[in-house]
Amino acid sequence: MNIQHCWETYQKAELLLAEGHWPEAYHLFDNVLHYIPEHINTSVYQDDIEPCQFVALVSTLRDTSIAQSKVLMRMGRQQCAFHVMNQCYCQLQFISIEDSPLVIKTLSIINKYSEDMVSHISEFCASQRSAQWMIELETLQRSHHYFSQIKSASGKQTVRDVLN
Repeated sequence: MNIQHCWETYQKAELLLAEGHWPEAYHLFDNVLHYIPEHINTSVYQDDIEPCQFVALVSTLRDTSIAQSKVLMRMGRQQCAFHVMNQCYCQLQFISIEDSPLVIKTLSIINKYSEDMVSHISEFCASQRSAQWMIELETLQRSHHYFSQIKSASGKQTVRDVLN
């Protein structure tokens, strides 16, 4: 699925979700989540990708992950919902430590989206009211701390707001 088709599929899934057709939205979101990570990984080192285009890809990943996790929770599939959010968080963190001009230009947004995912995962884990989920949250928080240390040591913690 090409980038344009990913975007159109995401928009259609959002519309279906708003209309209450969440089982159909689930399948469309699943398709987007299958293809968008590869598009992001491919674009990291491409010279013809503008920062605003890259941010659109990363935003689509984040928004699709959050929407899909909500659908999965409605379906009673909490473990899958957590997995979707965690995968997005991990991809954002690994992108943020790439040594790419595109990543450097969009780092503040990538870091913000990582924080957004930590926030969503934290809310999710707390809402489960289970020791198992609190252990998952603790593991995530440790991971987040270690990524912050890596970024700080490499000088990638600095905020840059250059999009074009």
